Amino acid sequence: LGVKVGSNIDIDKFTKFLTRLGYCNEKLNAQLFQYLDRDQDGYISKAEFISFCAGHDRDVLDFKARLRSEFKSVKGAFHKLDTSLDNFIDLNEFQAFCANALGYTDPNLVKRIFEAIDDDHNAVISKGEFMALF
Repeated sequence: LGVKVGSNIDIDKFTKFLTRLGYCNEKLNAQLFQYLDRDQDGYISKAEFISFCAGHDRDVLDFKARLRSEFKSVKGAFHKLDTSLDNFIDLNEFQAFCANALGYTDPNLVKRIFEAIDDDHNAVISKGEFMALF
């Protein structure tokens, strides 16, 4: 995209990039930009771009940021959530942590975040899945 690391992408840069790739439908390009620009500030940030590429939405990114602010290491965070010590985080462990440590009150939101992290959809978050998030 011709963007420096740490900078944001505005609609002009985004549209020029897509046009160079052969995507010339201005209306569709603008809609895609609006979709990627989750906070509607007129720029696509690195976090917004990564969120799109990883399939994560704003809620997952918010959870990730809050988790990182609570823990210095991925290992420490994983062990705090894995209360059963079985090397997996199940939905009950995840919900309890989100409610008690992070103040999440919407069980549907917590379940949606859990399901987004559980890449293989086996109803538990493995260390690998958790490390990919952290």
